[in-house]
Amino acid sequence: MARSLKASAQALAVAVVVGLLALLVWKIVNDEGGAASALRRGEQPVAPDFTLAKNTIQSLFGFGDGVCVPVIRWVDQNVLTPVYEDECVGTKSASRKGKGSKNLTA
Repeated sequence: MARSLKASAQALAVAVVVGLLALLVWKIVNDEGGAASALRRGEQPVAPDFTLAKNTIQSLFGFGDGVCVPVIRWVDQNVLTPVYEDECVGTKSASRKGKGSKNLTA
């Protein structure tokens, strides 16, 4: 019963994410003041003006670390490790308490 409830909740979460992505694509396509509408009119859209640090590579690595690492850590702790432990190891260890994949012994 608990597994089917969990699977249903996960399916619902995936459906919500897909719906939000579809809404975002629709908004981008139908936005009259954005780049998509300028391209439809045959115009060349102008990129926004912003400056990066002098060392572009360092800026890109900093942005990647700031965005990607927390996301990957969350996916590991909340999706990958629990599935691995439930299916392969058969234990429910401290990863559910936020310790990540450091507790895997297999």
